[in-house]
Amino acid sequence: MPPKPTRAQTRDALVRLLRGLDFYRDWRIAMWQQAHAPEAQPDLDEFVQTGASTLAEFDAYSGPTYFQFLKEVRQWYAVTAGELTYHLRKGAPETRAEVGRFLTAFRQEVGFDFFSESGLLKRTATKVLKRGHVARTDEWYLLKDLLDDTGDTIVSDSDRATLSRYFSDYEAKA
Repeated sequence: MPPKPTRAQTRDALVRLLRGLDFYRDWRIAMWQQAHAPEAQPDLDEFVQTGASTLAEFDAYSGPTYFQFLKEVRQWYAVTAGELTYHLRKGAPETRAEVGRFLTAFRQEVGFDFFSESGLLKRTATKVLKRGHVARTDEWYLLKDLLDDTGDTIVSDSDRATLSRYFSDYEAKA
């Protein structure tokens, strides 16, 4: 078992993830504003808490379970990744396109892949490798993200090659 990260290491990881959380929050607020009249004011409590307020809570906390802050933010990534995947799979064409644009912009602006941080890519890759084929469109989308990021180390090179073959097979059938 690896040693528990120090408070400084945990804070650094938290700052990195909170940049992504704020990017998502800004995107959701922009989508809300597009859907409502320009003069309408959103209830900001409907959106995820800002990264600054989470970081302030972390900095004010002096207890031994400081790592819990990072666990909670990672859990938010996992839940939100599930929601985004649902919209990619079942959303209207314009919703799917908007989520796709968000994911691309997220990767470019924040510097990492949303689905990688959620653990969803790893779970999906493991499931597809075990099953031996891509079964659903949402798996195809997730594998596309995984395979497009050649610097990602979520899977080994041999598993990446196998997933690429399964990805291509699914594309050929669709």
